[in-house]
Amino acid sequence: IGRQEIESTTYSYDFNVGWQADLFGRLKRTQQSAWSSLLAEESSREAVVHSVVASVVRARVLVATAAWALDINRQITRSWESTTRTVERRYRAGISGAVELHLARENLASARASEAVIEAQLEQARLALDVLVGRRPGSAEMLPNSLPQLPSLDPVPLGLPAALLDRRPDLRQAEMQLAASTYGVGAAIANLYPDLSLTGSVGGNADAINDLNFSDLVYNIIANLTGPIFTGGQRRADVDAARARAEQAAAGYAGAVLNALREVEEALVLSESTVEAFNLTTERVGEARAADRIAKQRYQRGVETLLTVLETERRLRLAEQAIITSTAEVWNARIDLFLALGGEWGSETA
Repeated sequence: IGRQEIESTTYSYDFNVGWQADLFGRLKRTQQSAWSSLLAEESSREAVVHSVVASVVRARVLVATAAWALDINRQITRSWESTTRTVERRYRAGISGAVELHLARENLASARASEAVIEAQLEQARLALDVLVGRRPGSAEMLPNSLPQLPSLDPVPLGLPAALLDRRPDLRQAEMQLAASTYGVGAAIANLYPDLSLTGSVGGNADAINDLNFSDLVYNIIANLTGPIFTGGQRRADVDAARARAEQAAAGYAGAVLNALREVEEALVLSESTVEAFNLTTERVGEARAADRIAKQRYQRGVETLLTVLETERRLRLAEQAIITSTAEVWNARIDLFLALGGEWGSETA
């Protein structure tokens, strides 16, 4: 009677190995589907990069056009300061009436007010550009103050190859999503069939660590063939669902291709029309400047009325505003074409 305690120590080692045979391609299809999904996400990231770059360029164009508008408005202000001084001298000499004097001063005040508004718009555009490029608002160095100092635009070549569309990240994303869905159908079908797996283990044990050796190995190998018996139609339903996702991805890819073709055609038409409008507006500005210069010279000689000067000045201001707007439209149309083609049309398509 009493209590006896027994203590023992056993040392052992084991190695386990498992391998699954891909008899019907389920693992291969699953891997291909996952890889296609990864490529789709990479294309999505590239599309975001394109969008950000386009937004930065648009913001830069807005800064340049606002600076250009400010420079033109300052020229108009200086011109009206000179015209107002001329009217005041003519009024003191009794040549011009009070109406002309007040009209000249009103136009000068209007030009100065427009200058203040444009200065605020320019500063807002610069702050927005700073935020887009990740800088603290107002911390960037001063940019060139005129749009012509931006890089020149090369002409769009005729007969752009449709292969350029393959570079569009949104099309590659839709294509990879279709591939992932198609591989998913194959994986779902393979899941209907049995899986073969092999497992093995090898090891040994001893009462003392010095007695462990590889002469007394204990090992076993087991092959398992497992397959669905009754799942209530779940796996069949998984196949149907995978096919439906593949059909949806196919429709999405077809729609993306048609939309890309439409965007390219629209961008080409818009690019051509904006360039033509820019050329005509440039001609308009030249004629308006000539008319304004002649009207002011004739007014100073006393052979033209101030109303004619006001009208030519108004038309010149409208023409110069139009050339600024037209220039910005040319740039924005070229940005749209760049996005539609997925990059610069003069680069390699490989």
